Amino acid sequence: MNCPQAQQTSTMLESTASSRESVGARGGSTASQVGSSKASGSRQQGRHAVTARVYALNRVDALGSANVAIGKDLIFGKDATVLFDTGASLSFVAQAFCIHACGVLSSVDEEIVVSVPTGQSYRVGRVYKGCDVVVKRQSFIADLIPFKIEDFDAILGMICW
Repeated sequence: MNCPQAQQTSTMLESTASSRESVGARGGSTASQVGSSKASGSRQQGRHAVTARVYALNRVDALGSANVAIGKDLIFGKDATVLFDTGASLSFVAQAFCIHACGVLSSVDEEIVVSVPTGQSYRVGRVYKGCDVVVKRQSFIADLIPFKIEDFDAILGMICW
């Protein structure tokens, strides 16, 4: 599938990434890291935060968790290595895979605080809404949050499938 918006979306993602604090290391993201005091569910600069959890961001985390399965499926009409995380409350797309996005990266209504396996939490504020995800030839619609993910193109939480 050829998507004319992919170039624009990629530029928007790079712009968003450069305007936020970049956090490296395992489980990092271009989202800004949340401090330890009252991060989850608290009001941050007048905005309510929605909390989310991811149990694995790479193969090492996935192999150590009974809550996940790995598969090959279609996201944005492209073959993708997908981690199905029964403990994840939302769905995520690897920043590197966002070049295939056919849609607009938009702001979330409420800031999302994502907890990762390292125990750290990160704030995210952008999402690709209404993305087509095909799992075993069955199509689903999912909102995908760009996040730094290693070894996978996407993490699909329970709500999606």
